[in-house]
Amino acid sequence: MNGKFWIALGAFSAALAVALGAFGAHGLEKWVEENVSDPAEQVKKLENWQTASRYQIWHALGMILLGFAMLRFDSAMLKMSGSGFLVGTMLFSGVMYAYVLTGVKTLGMILPLGGLAFMAAWCLFGIAVFRDHSDREKGQDGNG
Repeated sequence: MNGKFWIALGAFSAALAVALGAFGAHGLEKWVEENVSDPAEQVKKLENWQTASRYQIWHALGMILLGFAMLRFDSAMLKMSGSGFLVGTMLFSGVMYAYVLTGVKTLGMILPLGGLAFMAAWCLFGIAVFRDHSDREKGQDGNG
């Protein structure tokens, strides 16, 4: 998967995050009111939905940045970073959306895995860029 792939995937993920965020702000409220009796739980579900869409949009932007970095140089760490962004989006935002709609509490146990994937992705991204910069300072090409 090359840089253009990650830019496109990030753009589509961002578009989906905007659509899901809009649904959360405009359509989900009525569904939650009809299907959840506890007012405090209603608020929590709507907040969880917004958290999921916010995390998705930020990490979609991360994928786009990653794609541009890959256009400049390619490395195994950048590829792993992209996988972390994708897995994190599915395990955090995707599972959070599913939790809000289904109320299955055991889904909550998966969320930390998504968070860990996000953190790993950002760390790998930073290390890859730092290594490339260090290699360039030494007169090496930075690919690898």
